[in-house]
Amino acid sequence: MKKKLYFLLLTFFFFNCFNSKNANEINENSILKSCFTKNDIKNIEKGVYDFENFLRKRYNVKNNDDIEFYLKYLEELSEVNPKIEFLKSKGAIQLLNQFKETSTFHLLYKRQSEIGKITQNINLDSLEIQNIPNPIHDSSEKENLIINDEVDRSLLESESFHDYFVMYQNNQLFSCIFNKTGKKNIKEYISTFDDFIDFSPLVKAVSFSSHIKEKQQITEEITLLISYELFYGLILYINKI
Repeated sequence: MKKKLYFLLLTFFFFNCFNSKNANEINENSILKSCFTKNDIKNIEKGVYDFENFLRKRYNVKNNDDIEFYLKYLEELSEVNPKIEFLKSKGAIQLLNQFKETSTFHLLYKRQSEIGKITQNINLDSLEIQNIPNPIHDSSEKENLIINDEVDRSLLESESFHDYFVMYQNNQLFSCIFNKTGKKNIKEYISTFDDFIDFSPLVKAVSFSSHIKEKQQITEEITLLISYELFYGLILYINKI
């Protein structure tokens, strides 16, 4: 009995050490390496790690090597009436607040009052149909996404000056991905939203979900974009934090 208890305690100890190491180690091959300090990279990768664990619990994924939960998350966000109440949960907001306490947070997000481009300059009529680049395939393949939801228009018209945090498009993370990636489609996807800081992340999720069908397509660039645009960015957006 004592041996069995000792074995269980030892297994628990090593399991926690292994998880702790994964949460704190830096990927030496990361595209972030020449763009951020080691501390910033650690914070960014910790944010991705926390996001992935959040999804593993949500979708009951047991295998740490299985990243199929990214597909499930995109599929959920892309439903006609997505159920995103879980992004208002205490657990989701707690993860955001943990990242928000780091100096790295302000390299990615700013309050609208801090940003030169405010949504008052957006021509709402031009947003009826947007050509949104496919984030996976060549730039020649585009999707016409129709924005005909009165809620989206209402948000743009009435809440564009609320001073909440947004992920501005020339932030350090996007600039790094844009400059370091060799994927033309990723570059075009990022540049598309330069003039639309208040573009709903849910609209962007549709573009991702339409073209990411296999987990082999989930590269480092994709995990960073989904984590910080479609998770932390979406929590900020829907909670107006």
